Amino acid sequence: MSLTEQQKKLVYELDDSAFVVACPGAGKTRAAVGRYLRRCAEEPRKGVALVSFTNAAIDEVRERCTQQNEQNALRAPHFVGTFDSFIHRFVVSPVYRSMYHTTPRLIQSWADTKASSFRLGIRAAVPDVQLSWFDFDIAGRATLCPSRIPVTAGTRLRGFLEGSRRQEAENRAGSIYHALLAAGTVPCDVSRFLASAWINDPVVGELIGRLVSDRFSEVMVDEAQDCGEDELGLLDFLRGRAVRVLMVGDLDQSIYEFRRAVPEKVRAFALGLPVQLPLTDNFRSTPAICALNNALRMGSTIDISRGPHASDQTPVQVLSYATPADIAPSILATIDRHGLETRDTMVVSHRTADAMKAVGIGTTDPVGNNRVAAVVDAGRKLREGADNRTRLTAVERVASYLVEAAVGAFGHKSVEAVCEEHGIDRRWLRDAALRLSQSLTPDSMAPSEFAAAVRARVNSLDWPAQLTVDASIFRAPTATVWANLTKADVRPALPFSTIHGVKGQQFPAIALVLPSQNNRRSNSGPTALDHWEDNTAGEPRRVLYVGASRAQRLLLLLTPKAQTQRVLRLLTRDAVPFHAV
Repeated sequence: MSLTEQQKKLVYELDDSAFVVACPGAGKTRAAVGRYLRRCAEEPRKGVALVSFTNAAIDEVRERCTQQNEQNALRAPHFVGTFDSFIHRFVVSPVYRSMYHTTPRLIQSWADTKASSFRLGIRAAVPDVQLSWFDFDIAGRATLCPSRIPVTAGTRLRGFLEGSRRQEAENRAGSIYHALLAAGTVPCDVSRFLASAWINDPVVGELIGRLVSDRFSEVMVDEAQDCGEDELGLLDFLRGRAVRVLMVGDLDQSIYEFRRAVPEKVRAFALGLPVQLPLTDNFRSTPAICALNNALRMGSTIDISRGPHASDQTPVQVLSYATPADIAPSILATIDRHGLETRDTMVVSHRTADAMKAVGIGTTDPVGNNRVAAVVDAGRKLREGADNRTRLTAVERVASYLVEAAVGAFGHKSVEAVCEEHGIDRRWLRDAALRLSQSLTPDSMAPSEFAAAVRARVNSLDWPAQLTVDASIFRAPTATVWANLTKADVRPALPFSTIHGVKGQQFPAIALVLPSQNNRRSNSGPTALDHWEDNTAGEPRRVLYVGASRAQRLLLLLTPKAQTQRVLRLLTRDAVPFHAV
């Protein structure tokens, strides 16, 4: 497919730092890759970098480069990777090697190394203290952050940490922090912190500036709305060193404030760039869905339906429900009237619990703590086509039980940390959990019979030689648990996910569930409907926007009866075509 005029400007015409505002379905990744490949081909000496925030996004970019037979664009001096890997490789590592005389190893978090926890010097049965509960300054001094201490740590440990043992804990944390850095272990958040501190140091910053500007002529940021303050600081630093910065994103899709995203600061930074380029052609959705996108968006950009569904005049469907049990039958009847099937549909909500209720499986976990039940659950979800996140969670639970069979209970430590400690390859563990979950089906088997089969499979796995495996922890579930796991209607009526789980994806039909507690001015603050009605910015409104904009042909708004009239008034006010079912 040829490029649109707007996409051509991104690919061929931008010659200064710019912010490209891309509506949903605008083909931004395709255009960004097109520009990246063009710039890599025409740059005679320096490299071009394309960064994003998730491995999935980066994998898509790499796949597109491979499909176009542009392997040189994936080699030095160019770079494709996550923003964290860019910071680690080109900002932190050069300085780190000169300071610590070792090459740093980037890990996701402190939980990924076994040395990041310690015990207080007290005779008390309390959990280990975790480095993630502390902040560290540039000199490595630790400061306890009580808000990070989880409830599971217990009130007794919290009392020690906030009282008589605080200084001891901070001293120990600082000492371990220094030791880990000296050994080359650097979590992503520490890498970002060091980068921010070093680029603001007059001497060190000058060194980093020369290195980065000698290497790169342009840095492109995909999904730019997910930037945090550290990333914005680095982009400003790069611009000051004559490196062109190109940000591509949709500020109204910023739904990761809990991961440090700062949408208002991103907006201010982006609007300060010399060039603003809108991509307003939506090749994904119908006109009615685009109209709802425009109603939910805070910015002034208006996206226009241009793709294969541009002539589809199907309105947004508003389905009212009294109880969650009403939702799935209503969705099924509606998609059937529009010639769609369950495989075309995704039920989404902000919270997993609301999406689960909507598809008729409830929120009670039938697995509990039974390890055999976890194997049954994972196998069913793999076979029946649950969404990626649901499958991954189920398989990871089985993997954790396999680790427990090999090393015993590991308490508050992460699976990653235990694998590192005992020499268990994470890829092998994932594959083993998949094979175990898929190799057995509970059809016509008694729980004791199935449990025996699981134990035999566990023992037959190709375990590392240094481990002694005790498969006896895989015990048969109770008759009640077994009945809940194997009953005929355990399969959900429709695929479901959280809105965060489907970000970046698209589906012929989206059923967007507004929870029944979505009342005005709830104790948790303004809701999505509050922000929409008052035309104010807020993450709940952006989450609603992301969910709605995943739809291609049909969008269903599932509204509790108490809120239905309010939703209809908002749709009418904002000229969104709708049909109340």
